[in-house]
Amino acid sequence: MKRKYISQDPDSGQTYPAMQEPQHTPTPWEVVDLGVKKFLSTNTRFEIHRSYPYIGHVALIFGDGTEPKANAEFIVRAVNSHEALLRENEHLKQLVSEFEKQALKLIEMNEGLEKLRESANKETNRWKAIAQAEGNS
Repeated sequence: MKRKYISQDPDSGQTYPAMQEPQHTPTPWEVVDLGVKKFLSTNTRFEIHRSYPYIGHVALIFGDGTEPKANAEFIVRAVNSHEALLRENEHLKQLVSEFEKQALKLIEMNEGLEKLRESANKETNRWKAIAQAEGNS
């Protein structure tokens, strides 16, 4: 893979590589209750790792009570749904953009109708004025 360089130190000639999007462990992730008591305390250990194929743990969550498991499950739900949420966000942005376009068209149509209404009222007033002038009011 050829690296891209974003800058070079003029004195030393040292080049600095471009920032790249960090890569995370592929999804889906899952929570595993290892049930390990750490340091003879009441802490329980939960491991977060890729579901299949197993490639080692991504995170370890320690704590007392039900909170560590809830935290681990929350992290896994967030990670596993992240890509789908990004896709849905793009879809919603497209829908909002289309809605805005249609709303502008309706506003333009409404303005056009308003102009027609004004024109029709003027025309009606002209006919009334003519009828009144002719004595046909």
